[in-house]
Amino acid sequence: MRNPLHLRRAAAVIVAGLFAVSCSGADAVTTTTPPATDAPMTTESMPAPADTSATGGATLAVPADYPTIQEAVDAAKPGDLVLVSPGTYHEAVAVTVDELTIRGLDRATVVLDGQFDLENGFMVAGANGVAIENMTARNYILNGFFWTSVFGYRGSYLTVYDNGDYGIYAYDSVYGLYDHAYASGSPDSGIYIGQCYPCHAIITDSLSENNGLGYSGTNAGGDLFIVNSEWRGNYAGIVPNTLDSEAYPPQRGVTIAGNWVHDNQNPLAAAKRLEYPSFGFGILLAGGRDNVVEGNLVERHEAFGIAAIPNLDRNLWFPGNNVIRANVVRDSGRGDLALGAPTLGGDCFEGNDFTTSVPPAIEQRSAGRALKIGAQLGRLRLINITNPANPTEMGGVNTPGDGRRLSVLNNLAAVADGAGGVRLVNIATPTAPFEAGHIDPPTGTVA
Repeated sequence: MRNPLHLRRAAAVIVAGLFAVSCSGADAVTTTTPPATDAPMTTESMPAPADTSATGGATLAVPADYPTIQEAVDAAKPGDLVLVSPGTYHEAVAVTVDELTIRGLDRATVVLDGQFDLENGFMVAGANGVAIENMTARNYILNGFFWTSVFGYRGSYLTVYDNGDYGIYAYDSVYGLYDHAYASGSPDSGIYIGQCYPCHAIITDSLSENNGLGYSGTNAGGDLFIVNSEWRGNYAGIVPNTLDSEAYPPQRGVTIAGNWVHDNQNPLAAAKRLEYPSFGFGILLAGGRDNVVEGNLVERHEAFGIAAIPNLDRNLWFPGNNVIRANVVRDSGRGDLALGAPTLGGDCFEGNDFTTSVPPAIEQRSAGRALKIGAQLGRLRLINITNPANPTEMGGVNTPGDGRRLSVLNNLAAVADGAGGVRLVNIATPTAPFEAGHIDPPTGTVA
Protein backbone atom coordinates (compact mmCIF):
# COMPACT_ATOMS: atom_id res chain seq x y z
CA MET A 1 0.00 0.00 0.00
CA ARG A 2 2.15 2.86 -1.28
CA ASN A 3 -0.24 5.62 -0.24
CA PRO A 4 -2.42 4.95 2.81
CA LEU A 5 -4.27 8.22 2.23
CA HIS A 6 -6.30 6.48 -0.46
CA LEU A 7 -8.27 4.89 2.38
CA ARG A 8 -9.65 8.27 3.41
CA ARG A 9 -10.79 8.87 -0.13
CA ALA A 10 -12.50 5.45 -0.12
CA ALA A 11 -14.32 6.36 3.09
CA ALA A 12 -15.41 9.64 1.58
CA VAL A 13 -16.93 7.77 -1.37
CA ILE A 14 -18.93 5.58 1.01
CA VAL A 15 -20.17 8.62 2.91
CA ALA A 16 -21.22 10.39 -0.26
CA GLY A 17 -23.08 7.31 -1.44
CA LEU A 18 -24.96 6.59 1.78
CA PHE A 19 -26.01 9.79 3.45
CA ALA A 20 -28.81 12.33 3.23
CA VAL A 21 -30.38 14.37 6.03
CA SER A 22 -33.16 13.56 8.50
CA CYS A 23 -33.75 12.52 12.17
CA SER A 24 -33.49 16.00 13.67
CA GLY A 25 -30.66 16.98 11.38
CA ALA A 26 -28.57 13.81 11.68
CA ASP A 27 -27.21 12.14 8.57
CA ALA A 28 -29.35 9.33 7.20
CA VAL A 29 -28.95 6.45 4.79
CA THR A 30 -31.26 6.96 1.84
CA THR A 31 -32.43 3.36 1.54
CA THR A 32 -34.23 1.12 4.00
CA THR A 33 -33.69 -2.07 2.00
CA PRO A 34 -32.25 -4.72 4.35
CA PRO A 35 -29.00 -6.42 3.38
CA ALA A 36 -29.10 -9.65 1.44
CA THR A 37 -29.26 -12.76 3.57
CA ASP A 38 -26.65 -14.66 1.55
CA ALA A 39 -23.36 -14.99 3.42
CA PRO A 40 -20.65 -12.75 2.00
CA MET A 41 -17.92 -14.48 0.05
CA THR A 42 -15.15 -14.49 2.61
CA THR A 43 -13.05 -17.61 2.13
CA GLU A 44 -12.06 -17.30 -1.52
CA SER A 45 -8.57 -16.24 -2.50
CA MET A 46 -8.17 -12.70 -3.72
CA PRO A 47 -8.24 -12.06 -7.47
CA ALA A 48 -4.89 -12.28 -9.20
CA PRO A 49 -3.18 -8.90 -8.81
CA ALA A 50 -2.05 -6.83 -11.72
CA ASP A 51 1.64 -6.75 -12.66
CA THR A 52 3.43 -4.79 -9.94
CA SER A 53 6.78 -4.37 -11.66
CA ALA A 54 5.92 -0.82 -12.68
CA THR A 55 5.77 0.27 -9.02
CA GLY A 56 9.54 -0.04 -8.73
CA GLY A 57 9.42 -2.50 -5.85
CA ALA A 58 11.19 -5.85 -5.83
CA THR A 59 9.45 -9.21 -5.34
CA LEU A 60 10.91 -11.41 -2.63
CA ALA A 61 9.66 -15.00 -2.93
CA VAL A 62 9.20 -17.40 -0.02
CA PRO A 63 10.63 -20.02 0.05
CA ALA A 64 12.28 -19.71 -3.38
CA ASP A 65 14.43 -16.70 -2.45
CA TYR A 66 14.13 -16.75 1.35
CA PRO A 67 13.34 -19.85 3.43
CA THR A 68 11.11 -17.99 5.91
CA ILE A 69 8.67 -15.11 5.78
CA GLN A 70 10.63 -13.32 8.50
CA GLU A 71 13.85 -13.42 6.51
CA ALA A 72 12.11 -12.01 3.44
CA VAL A 73 10.47 -9.23 5.47
CA ASP A 74 13.80 -8.34 7.07
CA ALA A 75 15.43 -8.10 3.64
CA ALA A 76 12.64 -6.03 2.09
CA LYS A 77 12.65 -2.29 1.43
CA PRO A 78 9.65 0.07 1.31
CA GLY A 79 7.54 -0.66 -1.75
CA ASP A 80 8.60 -4.32 -2.04
CA LEU A 81 6.31 -7.34 -2.34
CA VAL A 82 6.89 -10.43 -0.21
CA LEU A 83 5.20 -13.27 -2.10
CA VAL A 84 4.55 -16.42 -0.06
CA SER A 85 3.99 -19.83 -1.66
CA PRO A 86 1.67 -22.46 -0.19
CA GLY A 87 2.93 -24.18 2.94
CA THR A 88 2.59 -24.21 6.71
CA TYR A 89 4.88 -21.69 8.39
CA HIS A 90 5.62 -21.98 12.10
CA GLU A 91 6.55 -18.33 12.50
CA ALA A 92 5.75 -15.18 14.43
CA VAL A 93 6.55 -12.48 11.90
CA ALA A 94 7.57 -9.00 13.09
CA VAL A 95 7.25 -6.22 10.51
CA THR A 96 9.10 -2.93 11.04
CA VAL A 97 9.56 -1.81 7.40
CA ASP A 98 7.13 0.74 5.96
CA GLU A 99 4.98 0.22 2.88
CA LEU A 100 5.38 -3.51 2.36
CA THR A 101 2.85 -5.79 0.73
CA ILE A 102 2.92 -9.35 2.06
CA ARG A 103 0.82 -11.63 -0.09
CA GLY A 104 0.03 -15.33 -0.03
CA LEU A 105 -0.42 -17.14 -3.31
CA ASP A 106 -3.40 -19.10 -1.91
CA ARG A 107 -5.53 -18.08 1.03
CA ALA A 108 -6.34 -21.58 2.23
CA THR A 109 -2.89 -23.15 1.84
CA VAL A 110 -0.57 -20.33 2.92
CA VAL A 111 -0.94 -21.00 6.64
CA LEU A 112 0.85 -19.49 9.61
CA ASP A 113 0.47 -21.87 12.57
CA GLY A 114 1.50 -20.75 16.04
CA GLN A 115 1.00 -24.25 17.49
CA PHE A 116 -0.25 -22.49 20.66
CA ASP A 117 3.37 -21.59 21.36
CA LEU A 118 3.90 -18.30 19.48
CA GLU A 119 2.18 -15.02 20.33
CA ASN A 120 1.19 -13.36 17.02
CA GLY A 121 1.10 -14.54 13.44
CA PHE A 122 2.03 -11.05 12.22
CA MET A 123 2.84 -8.07 14.39
CA VAL A 124 3.22 -4.82 12.48
CA ALA A 125 4.68 -2.39 15.01
CA GLY A 126 5.13 1.23 13.96
CA ALA A 127 5.51 0.30 10.28
CA ASN A 128 3.20 2.49 8.19
CA GLY A 129 1.33 1.42 5.09
CA VAL A 130 1.76 -2.35 5.45
CA ALA A 131 -0.74 -4.58 3.61
CA ILE A 132 -1.15 -8.29 4.36
CA GLU A 133 -3.19 -10.33 1.91
CA ASN A 134 -4.51 -13.75 1.08
CA MET A 135 -3.37 -16.09 3.85
CA THR A 136 -4.43 -17.83 7.09
CA ALA A 137 -3.24 -17.52 10.70
CA ARG A 138 -4.27 -20.02 13.38
CA ASN A 139 -3.38 -21.33 16.81
CA TYR A 140 -1.54 -18.28 18.18
CA ILE A 141 -1.50 -17.45 21.87
CA LEU A 142 -2.63 -13.89 21.18
CA ASN A 143 -3.57 -12.63 17.71
CA GLY A 144 -3.58 -13.72 14.10
CA PHE A 145 -2.78 -10.38 12.42
CA PHE A 146 -1.89 -7.37 14.57
CA TRP A 147 -1.14 -3.75 13.62
CA THR A 148 -0.13 -1.37 16.40
CA SER A 149 0.70 2.36 16.31
CA VAL A 150 0.70 2.69 12.52
CA PHE A 151 -0.49 5.21 9.95
CA GLY A 152 -2.09 3.22 7.15
CA TYR A 153 -2.83 -0.52 7.23
CA ARG A 154 -4.74 -3.05 5.19
CA GLY A 155 -5.77 -6.68 5.70
CA SER A 156 -7.45 -8.27 2.67
CA TYR A 157 -8.69 -11.82 2.16
CA LEU A 158 -7.40 -12.97 5.55
CA THR A 159 -8.59 -16.04 7.46
CA VAL A 160 -8.06 -16.35 11.21
CA TYR A 161 -9.27 -19.05 13.54
CA ASP A 162 -8.60 -20.49 16.99
CA ASN A 163 -6.32 -17.72 18.24
CA GLY A 164 -6.13 -16.83 21.93
CA ASP A 165 -7.19 -13.19 21.98
CA TYR A 166 -8.17 -11.39 18.75
CA GLY A 167 -8.29 -12.58 15.18
CA ILE A 168 -7.56 -9.41 13.19
CA TYR A 169 -6.51 -6.52 15.40
CA ALA A 170 -5.63 -2.84 14.95
CA TYR A 171 -4.65 -0.78 18.00
CA ASP A 172 -3.71 2.88 18.19
CA SER A 173 -3.68 2.95 14.38
CA VAL A 174 -5.40 5.07 11.73
CA TYR A 175 -6.32 4.95 8.04
CA GLY A 176 -7.13 1.26 7.79
CA LEU A 177 -9.11 -1.20 5.70
CA TYR A 178 -10.18 -4.77 6.47
CA ASP A 179 -12.01 -6.47 3.62
CA HIS A 180 -13.05 -10.04 2.81
CA ALA A 181 -11.96 -11.27 6.24
CA TYR A 182 -13.05 -14.51 7.90
CA ALA A 183 -12.63 -14.59 11.69
CA SER A 184 -13.57 -17.43 14.04
CA GLY A 185 -12.73 -18.82 17.45
CA SER A 186 -11.25 -15.75 19.18
CA PRO A 187 -12.36 -15.38 22.81
CA ASP A 188 -12.17 -11.60 22.80
CA SER A 189 -13.32 -10.68 19.29
CA GLY A 190 -12.89 -11.85 15.74
CA ILE A 191 -12.18 -8.33 14.43
CA TYR A 192 -11.06 -5.43 16.61
CA ILE A 193 -10.22 -1.78 16.03
CA GLY A 194 -9.43 0.11 19.22
CA GLN A 195 -7.99 3.27 20.76
CA CYS A 196 -8.27 5.59 17.78
CA TYR A 197 -10.10 8.84 17.17
CA PRO A 198 -10.60 9.62 14.41
CA CYS A 199 -9.86 6.13 13.11
CA HIS A 200 -10.43 6.70 9.36
CA ALA A 201 -11.06 2.98 8.87
CA ILE A 202 -13.42 0.56 7.14
CA ILE A 203 -14.48 -3.05 7.75
CA THR A 204 -16.41 -4.51 4.82
CA ASP A 205 -17.40 -7.75 3.10
CA SER A 206 -16.37 -9.89 6.05
CA LEU A 207 -17.71 -12.77 8.14
CA SER A 208 -17.11 -13.15 11.88
CA GLU A 209 -18.50 -16.16 13.77
CA ASN A 210 -17.96 -18.29 16.87
CA ASN A 211 -16.06 -15.58 18.76
CA GLY A 212 -16.65 -13.88 22.07
CA LEU A 213 -17.64 -10.77 20.12
CA GLY A 214 -17.91 -10.59 16.37
CA TYR A 215 -16.55 -7.04 16.44
CA SER A 216 -15.24 -5.14 19.41
CA GLY A 217 -13.94 -1.58 19.34
CA THR A 218 -12.94 0.14 22.57
CA ASN A 219 -12.86 3.93 22.32
CA ALA A 220 -12.75 3.70 18.53
CA GLY A 221 -14.66 5.96 16.15
CA GLY A 222 -14.56 8.95 13.91
CA ASP A 223 -14.74 8.11 10.20
CA LEU A 224 -15.06 4.43 11.15
CA PHE A 225 -17.40 2.26 9.08
CA ILE A 226 -18.53 -1.31 9.79
CA VAL A 227 -20.50 -2.20 6.69
CA ASN A 228 -21.81 -4.91 4.39
CA SER A 229 -20.68 -7.84 6.53
CA GLU A 230 -22.11 -10.83 8.41
CA TRP A 231 -21.84 -11.38 12.16
CA ARG A 232 -23.29 -14.67 13.39
CA GLY A 233 -22.99 -17.30 16.07
CA ASN A 234 -20.86 -15.23 18.45
CA TYR A 235 -21.58 -14.45 22.10
CA ALA A 236 -22.59 -11.01 20.81
CA GLY A 237 -22.43 -9.46 17.36
CA ILE A 238 -21.13 -5.88 16.99
CA VAL A 239 -20.05 -4.19 20.23
CA PRO A 240 -18.41 -0.74 20.12
CA ASN A 241 -17.68 0.19 23.73
CA THR A 242 -16.21 2.71 26.13
CA LEU A 243 -13.62 1.74 28.75
CA ASP A 244 -11.18 3.69 30.92
CA SER A 245 -8.42 1.19 30.12
CA GLU A 246 -7.71 2.71 26.70
CA ALA A 247 -7.19 6.27 25.48
CA TYR A 248 -9.77 8.54 23.84
CA PRO A 249 -12.94 7.74 25.81
CA PRO A 250 -15.80 7.83 25.20
CA GLN A 251 -16.34 5.66 22.17
CA ARG A 252 -18.08 7.77 19.52
CA GLY A 253 -18.66 8.25 15.85
CA VAL A 254 -18.92 4.78 14.27
CA THR A 255 -21.30 3.97 11.41
CA ILE A 256 -22.75 0.43 11.37
CA ALA A 257 -24.69 -0.09 8.16
CA GLY A 258 -25.82 -2.78 5.75
CA ASN A 259 -24.83 -5.73 7.94
CA TRP A 260 -26.57 -9.05 8.59
CA VAL A 261 -26.34 -9.67 12.34
CA HIS A 262 -27.98 -12.88 13.52
CA ASP A 263 -28.01 -15.70 16.05
CA ASN A 264 -25.40 -14.20 18.36
CA GLN A 265 -26.04 -16.27 21.46
CA ASN A 266 -23.70 -19.20 20.92
CA PRO A 267 -22.80 -20.72 24.30
CA LEU A 268 -20.09 -22.81 22.63
CA ALA A 269 -18.27 -19.82 21.15
CA ALA A 270 -14.85 -19.03 22.54
CA ALA A 271 -15.31 -16.23 25.08
CA LYS A 272 -13.64 -14.48 27.99
CA ARG A 273 -15.29 -13.57 31.25
CA LEU A 274 -15.79 -9.93 30.24
CA GLU A 275 -17.85 -10.99 27.24
CA TYR A 276 -20.46 -12.84 29.31
CA PRO A 277 -22.76 -9.83 30.02
CA SER A 278 -23.16 -9.14 26.30
CA PHE A 279 -24.44 -12.64 25.54
CA GLY A 280 -27.42 -12.59 23.20
CA PHE A 281 -27.06 -9.01 21.89
CA GLY A 282 -27.00 -8.28 18.17
CA ILE A 283 -25.64 -4.72 18.08
CA LEU A 284 -24.69 -3.22 21.44
CA LEU A 285 -23.54 0.37 21.94
CA ALA A 286 -21.96 0.14 25.39
CA GLY A 287 -21.39 3.64 26.69
CA GLY A 288 -21.06 4.95 23.13
CA ARG A 289 -22.11 8.31 21.70
CA ASP A 290 -22.81 9.88 18.33
CA ASN A 291 -22.99 6.54 16.53
CA VAL A 292 -25.20 5.68 13.55
CA VAL A 293 -26.77 2.20 13.28
CA GLU A 294 -28.71 2.05 10.04
CA GLY A 295 -30.02 -0.28 7.39
CA ASN A 296 -29.01 -3.51 9.13
CA LEU A 297 -30.89 -6.82 9.30
CA VAL A 298 -30.73 -7.99 12.92
CA GLU A 299 -32.54 -11.17 13.90
CA ARG A 300 -32.83 -14.01 16.41
CA HIS A 301 -31.13 -12.78 19.57
CA GLU A 302 -31.87 -14.05 23.04
CA ALA A 303 -31.46 -10.65 24.70
CA PHE A 304 -31.82 -7.56 22.46
CA GLY A 305 -31.49 -6.87 18.77
CA ILE A 306 -30.07 -3.33 18.95
CA ALA A 307 -29.36 -1.64 22.28
CA ALA A 308 -27.62 1.44 23.66
CA ILE A 309 -26.75 1.15 27.35
CA PRO A 310 -24.36 2.67 29.93
CA ASN A 311 -21.04 0.91 30.50
CA LEU A 312 -19.28 0.75 33.87
CA ASP A 313 -15.51 0.76 34.22
CA ARG A 314 -13.69 3.11 36.62
CA ASN A 315 -16.24 5.63 35.42
CA LEU A 316 -19.85 5.10 34.38
CA TRP A 317 -20.11 5.99 30.70
CA PHE A 318 -23.53 7.02 29.42
CA PRO A 319 -24.79 6.57 25.87
CA GLY A 320 -26.06 9.64 24.06
CA ASN A 321 -26.94 11.13 20.67
CA ASN A 322 -26.94 7.75 18.92
CA VAL A 323 -29.08 7.31 15.80
CA ILE A 324 -30.74 3.91 15.32
CA ARG A 325 -32.89 3.98 12.23
CA ALA A 326 -34.19 2.09 9.20
CA ASN A 327 -33.11 -1.29 10.57
CA VAL A 328 -35.09 -4.53 10.31
CA VAL A 329 -35.03 -6.16 13.76
CA ARG A 330 -36.98 -9.27 14.67
CA ASP A 331 -37.21 -12.34 16.90
CA SER A 332 -35.47 -10.83 19.94
CA GLY A 333 -36.01 -12.40 23.34
CA ARG A 334 -36.28 -9.30 25.52
CA GLY A 335 -36.71 -6.55 22.96
CA ASP A 336 -35.87 -5.72 19.37
CA LEU A 337 -34.76 -2.20 20.34
CA ALA A 338 -33.58 -1.00 23.73
CA LEU A 339 -32.27 2.12 25.43
CA GLY A 340 -30.83 1.71 28.91
CA ALA A 341 -30.78 4.44 31.55
CA PRO A 342 -29.17 6.69 32.53
CA THR A 343 -28.34 8.37 29.22
CA LEU A 344 -27.07 11.76 28.11
CA GLY A 345 -30.18 12.10 25.96
CA GLY A 346 -30.53 12.80 22.28
CA ASP A 347 -30.73 9.16 21.19
CA CYS A 348 -32.95 8.82 18.12
CA PHE A 349 -34.86 5.67 17.16
CA GLU A 350 -36.59 6.24 13.83
CA GLY A 351 -38.13 4.27 10.98
CA ASN A 352 -37.15 0.83 12.21
CA ASP A 353 -39.13 -2.30 11.34
CA PHE A 354 -39.52 -3.95 14.76
CA THR A 355 -42.05 -5.46 17.14
CA THR A 356 -40.91 -4.97 20.73
CA SER A 357 -38.86 -2.38 22.56
CA VAL A 358 -37.60 -1.45 26.02
CA PRO A 359 -38.92 1.01 26.99
CA PRO A 360 -42.19 0.62 25.09
CA ALA A 361 -42.97 3.08 22.32
CA ILE A 362 -39.26 3.75 21.96
CA GLU A 363 -39.57 5.65 18.69
CA GLN A 364 -42.11 8.03 20.19
CA ARG A 365 -40.09 8.48 23.37
CA SER A 366 -36.95 9.36 21.42
CA ALA A 367 -38.59 11.77 18.99
CA GLY A 368 -37.05 14.87 20.52
CA ARG A 369 -39.10 14.79 23.73
CA ALA A 370 -39.74 12.79 26.84
CA LEU A 371 -43.15 11.16 26.60
CA LYS A 372 -45.17 9.83 29.49
CA ILE A 373 -48.29 7.78 28.87
CA GLY A 374 -50.87 7.72 31.60
CA ALA A 375 -54.51 6.94 32.05
CA GLN A 376 -57.34 8.01 34.30
CA LEU A 377 -61.04 7.39 34.52
CA GLY A 378 -62.32 7.81 30.99
CA ARG A 379 -59.16 9.23 29.35
CA LEU A 380 -55.72 8.24 28.03
CA ARG A 381 -53.24 11.13 28.28
CA LEU A 382 -49.86 11.66 26.57
CA ILE A 383 -47.66 14.03 28.57
CA ASN A 384 -44.51 15.87 27.46
CA ILE A 385 -42.12 15.76 30.44
CA THR A 386 -39.06 17.28 28.75
CA ASN A 387 -39.34 20.02 31.35
CA PRO A 388 -40.41 18.20 34.55
CA ALA A 389 -41.29 21.50 36.20
CA ASN A 390 -43.79 22.26 33.47
CA PRO A 391 -45.29 19.04 32.03
CA THR A 392 -47.81 19.55 29.26
CA GLU A 393 -50.43 17.31 27.75
CA MET A 394 -49.60 16.69 24.10
CA GLY A 395 -52.76 14.81 23.30
CA GLY A 396 -55.36 12.46 24.63
CA VAL A 397 -58.29 10.29 23.76
CA ASN A 398 -61.40 9.44 25.75
CA THR A 399 -61.86 5.81 26.74
CA PRO A 400 -65.01 4.39 28.29
CA GLY A 401 -64.89 3.07 31.79
CA ASP A 402 -61.74 2.83 33.92
CA GLY A 403 -58.68 3.42 31.74
CA ARG A 404 -56.11 3.06 34.50
CA ARG A 405 -55.09 -0.45 33.44
CA LEU A 406 -52.61 0.22 30.65
CA SER A 407 -49.89 -1.51 28.62
CA VAL A 408 -47.91 -0.16 25.66
CA LEU A 409 -46.35 -1.96 22.69
CA ASN A 410 -44.56 0.37 20.29
CA ASN A 411 -47.25 2.48 18.58
CA LEU A 412 -50.23 0.94 20.39
CA ALA A 413 -51.54 1.43 23.90
CA ALA A 414 -53.89 -1.25 25.20
CA VAL A 415 -56.31 0.23 27.72
CA ALA A 416 -58.68 -1.83 29.85
CA ASP A 417 -62.08 -0.21 29.48
CA GLY A 418 -63.44 -1.26 32.87
CA ALA A 419 -66.07 -3.53 31.34
CA GLY A 420 -63.91 -6.53 30.47
CA GLY A 421 -62.83 -5.23 27.09
CA VAL A 422 -59.67 -3.62 25.73
CA ARG A 423 -59.37 -0.42 23.70
CA LEU A 424 -56.38 -0.18 21.31
CA VAL A 425 -55.15 3.39 20.92
CA ASN A 426 -52.70 4.40 18.20
CA ILE A 427 -50.12 6.77 19.76
CA ALA A 428 -47.76 7.07 16.76
CA THR A 429 -48.58 10.80 16.70
CA PRO A 430 -48.72 11.84 20.35
CA THR A 431 -50.56 15.06 19.57
CA ALA A 432 -53.35 13.17 17.84
CA PRO A 433 -53.87 9.71 19.35
CA PHE A 434 -56.92 7.81 18.20
CA GLU A 435 -58.74 4.61 18.98
CA ALA A 436 -57.66 2.07 16.37
CA GLY A 437 -59.84 -0.82 17.50
CA HIS A 438 -61.27 -2.66 20.46
CA ILE A 439 -61.81 -6.12 21.87
CA ASP A 440 -65.22 -6.68 23.38
CA PRO A 441 -65.58 -8.50 26.70
CA PRO A 442 -66.54 -12.18 26.67
CA THR A 443 -70.27 -12.71 26.83
CA GLY A 444 -71.61 -12.59 30.36
CA THR A 445 -68.31 -11.46 31.87
CA VAL A 446 -67.77 -8.12 33.52
CA ALA A 447 -64.26 -7.27 34.83
